Amino acid sequence: MDERIVCVELDHDGHLFAVWTEDDIGGPKLYDFEWSKRCEQHIFQMAGFGGRVYLEHDDHRWWAADGVEVTLARGGPAPADTRLAEMPAAAQGDIFCDGMEDDALWCSECEDWQPASEPCAHCWWDEEACEYSTPDERALDASLSKENPDGE
Repeated sequence: MDERIVCVELDHDGHLFAVWTEDDIGGPKLYDFEWSKRCEQHIFQMAGFGGRVYLEHDDHRWWAADGVEVTLARGGPAPADTRLAEMPAAAQGDIFCDGMEDDALWCSECEDWQPASEPCAHCWWDEEACEYSTPDERALDASLSKENPDGE
């Protein structure tokens, strides 16, 4: 099966943010990307398939193959003024072999994306909650506990 890139959305730093692919069998697949400074590579995971190709942010630069209709996630056409004429260098080469397929966790202490399989010391799996515990999640939980000390 030959998967080809049909749309790329870059973040404000020029790193991959979202990549849409298509193959010979079905509709588009969406992959979410985050850049990890610590790992010096992208962390990515498949986020969905089928449906329409869309951009999450109207101020991100983007590229799409000829003939691919791109809209904004919230509806409406993708902005022409942020469209790139050529596929960005960040999307060239084998981005899936060069990246790490994993869940990405944001650590506000490190100010960096962490792979869930190799998180920093500030992030860990919470067995009781069945989710990753990050500094931001713990701060939110503490704030909610102060607002509602009886847990109601």
